[in-house]
Amino acid sequence: MKAAVCVAGAIELREWPAPAPGPGELLLRVSGCGLCGSDILKINAAAPEPAVLGHEVVGRVVELGPGVRRFAPGDRLVVAHHVPCFHCHYCRRGSPSMCRHFKRVNLDPGGFAELVRVPAPNVEHAAFRLPAEMSEETASFTEPLACCLRAVKRSRVAAGDTALVVGLGSIGCLLAQLLGLEGARVLASDLLETRRALGSRMGAQVFDGDAALDAALRDATEGRTVTTGVTEGGACAGCGPGEPPGRLGSALGADAV
Repeated sequence: MKAAVCVAGAIELREWPAPAPGPGELLLRVSGCGLCGSDILKINAAAPEPAVLGHEVVGRVVELGPGVRRFAPGDRLVVAHHVPCFHCHYCRRGSPSMCRHFKRVNLDPGGFAELVRVPAPNVEHAAFRLPAEMSEETASFTEPLACCLRAVKRSRVAAGDTALVVGLGSIGCLLAQLLGLEGARVLASDLLETRRALGSRMGAQVFDGDAALDAALRDATEGRTVTTGVTEGGACAGCGPGEPPGRLGSALGADAV
């Protein structure tokens, strides 16, 4: 089969061994896969060993391994790449991404390939049939949306709060919509005009400059600034060299997410 293979900091279209499903597993023909920021980091890291990236996967079932009853060939699914154990120290405390089992299971070889083997734990816990009316493009946002939903839940944002989203890429825009659905007033900023326009369409109150944003924050909260601050990505305007992204939210008096 064909796969987009990451090798030495570049992507090459190569032949790759086609996987086969084992007991409890299934084989998916990929119809779409989102490009995550973590994929770009791995490409730029220029790892010497060839790898197939991609984990925001949508596809159709083409083969079932022994014992699979939930799905049938032809089903359109969205699948996630990692599954925790559900009973360790971290899982019991609501931090499944810290689970040692979490990254031991993965899609084989990755979403940027024609076929993907979905391991048994993923079939059981992280594979979902799509509604007929949902497009593959929309479905590819399932995994990043789940990450954003978890962040919003952990922030404990409430109706009437004022939230600040710094960075209006895809994750920032998803967060802005979710915070708005929780009843928060959402203010946002980004260095790029095109992203500011997108954030505005997503329902956020967007500002071109720091002075206008600062004035709006203080006016909206009687000088308290924001209740919840969210930064998209690993760095943001306002964070000094080596400072964690949450520093900006904390400086504004916010609970940083």
